[in-house]
Amino acid sequence: MRNLTSEPQARRSIGGYLGPLIFMVAAGAALGAAFFLFPIAPGREAGQHWCMVGLSMASLLVGLVMEYEVQNQLRLAREGKTADARIDEVHKQTTRNDCDWATYHFFTTDGQLIDGKNKIRMEDVAVLTQGSAVFVFYDPMNPKNNKLAQSMWAVTWG
Repeated sequence: MRNLTSEPQARRSIGGYLGPLIFMVAAGAALGAAFFLFPIAPGREAGQHWCMVGLSMASLLVGLVMEYEVQNQLRLAREGKTADARIDEVHKQTTRNDCDWATYHFFTTDGQLIDGKNKIRMEDVAVLTQGSAVFVFYDPMNPKNNKLAQSMWAVTWG
């Protein structure tokens, strides 16, 4: 087990992209709400711009899913337990797999064996092999909710 001394923080900007993306999602949702509530063309009633409303609601849903993942990773980093894990398989992106991912297993502090699966970065695909040691954060109340440390894109330690 490892002990991290610094406080984890949510990283809402990755290479400068995530922060503006969240802003665009919120702006799209606000714009859709405005189209839904107020008529903008003569002869149109409020709520008749269904295409714009649908796009803005979809952007709102994407924003909520992204924020849920940010909060889940932050909660695991702050309140979760840590464990050393072993890689079982590494899968590279192909036409069948839309992203790089790895399967792994670890033991909780009470001895329960947990299998996990996470997306990984392209750099990790070149380094990780079967049997590689990795670091995992998990929820002690629900160990199936776990993340590889290197796949926690939304958390930084300051």
